[in-house]
Amino acid sequence: MNKVIHILLGAAVVLAFPLIYLLLLPPGQPTLSPSQWLVFGGVALALVFGAFLPGIVRRVRGLPPEPVSASDLRFVIAVAAILCPLTFFAVWTFGAFGSLVIMLGPIAFAIRYPRRSHPAPNARNA
Repeated sequence: MNKVIHILLGAAVVLAFPLIYLLLLPPGQPTLSPSQWLVFGGVALALVFGAFLPGIVRRVRGLPPEPVSASDLRFVIAVAAILCPLTFFAVWTFGAFGSLVIMLGPIAFAIRYPRRSHPAPNARNA
């Protein structure tokens, strides 16, 4: 299961690189200037570290990997498959305000995994 998550995470990081490049590329300019390449490299490096460093740190410290069930993985894939096109069309239709649709992602996770306000009672507390 963890291999699937690493593959999906790697694919997301690789797909983010052209998007970052296109965001930095000014209209009518064939390539990035040296300072823009520096910004691109810094953002890309931060993205790679942010994506893979937590797993590497857990492995180095000898901690077990975080458990991910098949239903959790299906939920994440479903949310991503629905929100990506929905956000694209919302931004296309409503402009910058359409990007607020991406907030449905955290809302969906909050509904699926509600937080407990207090710990559940166990044999010690009862």
